[in-house]
Amino acid sequence: MAITEKARFQSYFGDTLAAQEVLDLGPPWEPNLELIEILKPSLIYTSNYTHLIQSQLMKIAPTEVSDLHGGRRDQMQRCVDFAVKISRRLPSSATSDRLTSLVSGLKRTKDMLRSTDRRDAVCIYLHNNARFANVFGPGSFPGNVLEHVGLKNGWRGPSNDNGFAYVGIERLAALKGTRLYILGDGDVTRVTLRKLESSAIWNAIPAVQQQEVVLLPNIPMYGALSTAVKLSEQLVAGIKPDQNGRI
Repeated sequence: MAITEKARFQSYFGDTLAAQEVLDLGPPWEPNLELIEILKPSLIYTSNYTHLIQSQLMKIAPTEVSDLHGGRRDQMQRCVDFAVKISRRLPSSATSDRLTSLVSGLKRTKDMLRSTDRRDAVCIYLHNNARFANVFGPGSFPGNVLEHVGLKNGWRGPSNDNGFAYVGIERLAALKGTRLYILGDGDVTRVTLRKLESSAIWNAIPAVQQQEVVLLPNIPMYGALSTAVKLSEQLVAGIKPDQNGRI
């Protein structure tokens, strides 16, 4: 078995990947095609954002393309459907138990914050130049999780086919009454935040001034059901400062 972004998934899910040998294929948008060919897989699963390399993948092995990240607002159900499809392809009692647990977890967090947290919320990814960010709108994967737990997405601007916008951080100053959730990327995010400490533009953002910025550790931005469940649980539970939380 091999996956993209192994280090990030391992950081986020801990022992889930430690129990078995899983190889790393590199970034999801540019996986190691040579390694994939060497591995001679019987089946490849990929997402619709990899359209530039899908023809190459199909030459290596049968390839199934999911629509989990297509910039639509029904991604939680699509995550469940995809997990069911995988469990039927790879049947085992462990797979069945895991699927049941994940679906139950998703049901538990449905709308839990709708009546308790009235402020808007926006998920962002900070680029290491400390000048630009990906802002995840309602059709993005993180945006779908926000909506699932009952939070209102504060991003009203346009988004690309994957549901996010690449913007200068000065655009975040327009998000008033909004809590920012930073999707962490390990040391990249920590270094970027240190750069931003002295940035007048960053410090002018209302969420920063009001200490309404929450760092979520090492979120796999192109995850599926497991990521959706864990992210929804983190949002519902609230991130504590000693858990890489409010900054």
